[in-house]
Amino acid sequence: MLDLLTKSIIRINLSNGKQVKASLPETFALLMHDEVGSFPAVRTYQRHPWHAFLVQLGAIAMRRAGLAEPPTDADTWRAAIRGLTPDFPNDEPWTMVVPEVTKPAFLQPPASSEEKVADYKNVVNSPDELDMLVTSKNHDLKASVASLADADDWLLALITLQTFDGYSGRDNY
Repeated sequence: MLDLLTKSIIRINLSNGKQVKASLPETFALLMHDEVGSFPAVRTYQRHPWHAFLVQLGAIAMRRAGLAEPPTDADTWRAAIRGLTPDFPNDEPWTMVVPEVTKPAFLQPPASSEEKVADYKNVVNSPDELDMLVTSKNHDLKASVASLADADDWLLALITLQTFDGYSGRDNY
């Protein structure tokens, strides 16, 4: 279910003009070969969180794997990233949605028990509804309009939210 390490969901405009979809390790490999022209799903305010996420994840994965140089192939990146979560052989921490609430999902902590499902109050229908648009006060960029979103739109909204969103008050989750 949308495993970022194995599913090609990230839209990339290559420097040669072609558009492809890549997994997270494939994205790192393409970056290492200087083949990425742009990420078309990235909104202007998401550029910094996306860049920060890629740089930090790459550095942490390399350090944990004991790599002195960044790998140039997707398989080595996949192994290095997977090495950050060795207790989860099914890649739950790298999966956008998991069927069990007691398992972590990508940038989402696990619930302590199945009974905690009722504690999840928010229903989000579009990635821009999840995104940190509260900071823009809904003036320039309207919330909740991306109803036909791709998986990478959700990925970027979640990264932006978890990376740059401020504290919105007690029990606002």
